[in-house]
Parts: sequence; C-alpha cells; structure tokens
Amino acid sequence: MMRAMGDWILSVAAASVCIAAVCALIPKGTVRAVANVSSGLILLAVMLRPLAHWDVASMSLRYGEYYDAVQQQIEVYADGYQQQLESRIQQDTAAYISEKAAQWGLHCQPTVTTELTEGVPVPAEVTLDIAEDATLRDWITRELGIPPSQQHWKETP
Repeated sequence: MMRAMGDWILSVAAASVCIAAVCALIPKGTVRAVANVSSGLILLAVMLRPLAHWDVASMSLRYGEYYDAVQQQIEVYADGYQQQLESRIQQDTAAYISEKAAQWGLHCQPTVTTELTEGVPVPAEVTLDIAEDATLRDWITRELGIPPSQQHWKETP
C-alpha cells in the first residue's frame, strides 16, 4: 500500500515536471492556451489513474473479513468480561458469607458457584467447610436466595 502511494506521488511529480518543461518551451498565444488545457487534462488523468485500477469487489470482500474479525474479537472480549464478572461475584459473595459467619463466631471459607439468570451471573450454590449452622443457613437463604438444597455443609463426624 505504501509502495503504491509512493509510486503514485512519483508519477504525479514526474508528469508535473514534464508538463512544466513543455509549457515553458511553447511560445505565448493560442497554442500555449491549448497546451495548458491539454496538460491539465493529462495531469488530471495521471492523478486519477489509480482509481481505474481500484478493485471495488475485493474492497467489499476485505470489508467482510474485517467485519468478521471485529465480531470475533467482540465475542472474545465479551466472554472474558463474563468470566471476570462471574469470578468477581463468586469471590465477593464468598467473602460476604465469611464475614457474616465471623460475626456469629464461625470461621469458614465458602466456595460459591454462579449460574446465568437473564445473562447475569447470580450466586446459585455454596459449599461451606464447616458443620451446618441454622442461623447462617437461614441467612444465606434469605439474603442471597440460595436455597438449603444448594447449600453444602461439611459433614460432622
């Protein structure tokens, strides 16, 4: 592309120099007026020559390729964002449960999993490394909407 642009500039410059030299040699009068008009048309033809070789069909094909590439990249970014959002919700929800449990004197490291609800990841299941506590179980059900059937507690020996 850059080479083609350089070649075009060189051809316009060469045509301009040749036209200027020819016009300088022509005596004043009607012949010079005709030469000026003719040389203007020649220079215009040299300047517009790349348009004659322009392949519009390949441009549209490349546009389609670029569009597809952009759409694929958008999907990659959307998937990455979705994964980050899920991870953040899982971590923040686990920290929230752990902090609430600490207020009641319980120490745990919960693991939260999410599921998509209308395209948004919401906490769906929690696994706790402590024996079942009724207060914490009810709070998780009420505050986070995770039913007791989706709460997994450590079995007591």
